[in-house]
Amino acid sequence: MRVLTERIGISALGVAMVFSGTAHAARSLSIPQIQGSGVVSAHVGRTVKTQGVVTAIRRVRGDTLLYVQDPVGDNDPATSDGIVVSVASAGDIKAGDLIEVEGQVSEVTNGANSLSVTSISPAIVKKKEPAGDPGQRRRGDFGRSGCGCDARDTRDGDP
Repeated sequence: MRVLTERIGISALGVAMVFSGTAHAARSLSIPQIQGSGVVSAHVGRTVKTQGVVTAIRRVRGDTLLYVQDPVGDNDPATSDGIVVSVASAGDIKAGDLIEVEGQVSEVTNGANSLSVTSISPAIVKKKEPAGDPGQRRRGDFGRSGCGCDARDTRDGDP
């Protein structure tokens, strides 16, 4: 098991963020490949490119979080098909949009006894397709600890 002690910082969300490794050129990976089957992503600290469908948008303490689902998935119960993407602003992105994401992989935890959530932050996001009916797109769990979010979740007034 990999120990996450290389560098720890506090995000604007007030949660510990754990980073590992050095910056690399962006590598194209699917969301399940980024998540991996371990307790934490093997890609922490690396810059990646991926794409997925936005299933929920949240504003938390000045940050905008996009919950993004792999459009196909890998049918492997050991990996997650979803990831959290942190951006300065969602702009015109809505739930149901297919987006392209580039940014650094990190693991975020709310405390010493909490499971971490894999995220891409900071991220550059580009809309590939406009929103369809999010209910027609594939939905599932997010990360190893789950967020319970799907396209119908409208807490904080977000789609």
